[in-house]
Amino acid sequence: MIIQHHITEDGAGLRGIGTPVRRTRVEPRPGQDVPIIGKTGEVAGAAGASAAPTVRIRQLQLVQDGLGAAATRAQTQLGYLDELDATLSRMTGLGRQAAVPTLPGPDRERVRDEFGRLAQRVEDLSTRRLNGEPLFDGSVREVPLDTTGRTVSLSAPAFDRPVYEELRTARVDTPELAAEAVKLLEAATSALAEDRARLKTGHEALLRAGETLEIEQENLAAATVRLRDAGQAELVVRQLSARFLVQSSEALRAQGHVQPDRTLPLLQ
Repeated sequence: MIIQHHITEDGAGLRGIGTPVRRTRVEPRPGQDVPIIGKTGEVAGAAGASAAPTVRIRQLQLVQDGLGAAATRAQTQLGYLDELDATLSRMTGLGRQAAVPTLPGPDRERVRDEFGRLAQRVEDLSTRRLNGEPLFDGSVREVPLDTTGRTVSLSAPAFDRPVYEELRTARVDTPELAAEAVKLLEAATSALAEDRARLKTGHEALLRAGETLEIEQENLAAATVRLRDAGQAELVVRQLSARFLVQSSEALRAQGHVQPDRTLPLLQ
């Protein structure tokens, strides 16, 4: 049975081929290059050996592209949430100032104006989009982490939740309204911290999965190179072996002309 290289995409190694292969007898002249029988098949075998890692690399690249897009989205969301957290913190401080009954009128007016500008900023942040898609609509996305079906859930903060919606009613015109606004701001800040923590956990999972896929791609790329090198090395060995056999045949024939009585037993 002839053993022939055949590496398929499912990772199979060597297989036996029971059908005999017809070989052409080569009678080269001295100095003539020796054709390698089955050379085309051997090249195809070497290419097939590297096909499986190449396909696997493409699969990993697709997953990594999805991870990259999801990580970019999560990173953008986290950036806006950081800005929102700073804005709410400043609004809370202004609310506490306005809650003081003895705050002079000009100062209260200044606090009210700044509070109003920051409230508008909160409204603007809540409507942010990325590539035309809202960032804070409360949607949940299942992002593949690898090719085995594992996923991570990324939940976008929902700024239409009551805890955030109620901020639109916050006012600091009077000490009583300011005190109520502080309570709303503290509740929103607490909810925001939970949303940020949840989103950050998912973002870190995406980054870890991306690093793992990158390492696997590098290993597969190196394996592909080794397989190609092995295929080329085998071709060289086969070529040298064929030339050695031809040279031995020529030497045997030459010896047969000089000492036929000693050469005949070797051929039997």
